[in-house]
Amino acid sequence: MSQEKEQEDENEIKIKDHRRFNVDGTEKDAVAEEKTSSPEEKLPEVDFAGFVLSLAGSVQMALGISPNPFTGKVERDLRQAEQTIELLGMLVEKTKGNLSPEEKQLLEVVLSDLRFRFVEEKKKG
Repeated sequence: MSQEKEQEDENEIKIKDHRRFNVDGTEKDAVAEEKTSSPEEKLPEVDFAGFVLSLAGSVQMALGISPNPFTGKVERDLRQAEQTIELLGMLVEKTKGNLSPEEKQLLEVVLSDLRFRFVEEKKKG
């Protein structure tokens, strides 16, 4: 492999998306998508759905459903999961009447799913 090609490969960032839901609230396929980007590419615009899904991803990591993207290890922290779920619940209360129907549905679906998963994980001990 040429030195130029090796340098290009070193500058690429690979991202695995382990979130369970698409931006529109529908459930993703079981296979995680893999994307490759370079450092020069702009990050996607931040929106409410992305914020909710980011918090949901944090809960999934804390529940041990998704691996930590930095270590690749599955780590479980139920206290952290519970706190982030409570934060999402607070968002429901504080944003009443200010969300689009799609945003409201996404937040409700994600929150109910995470609460269910939390109860399941807590029963495991």
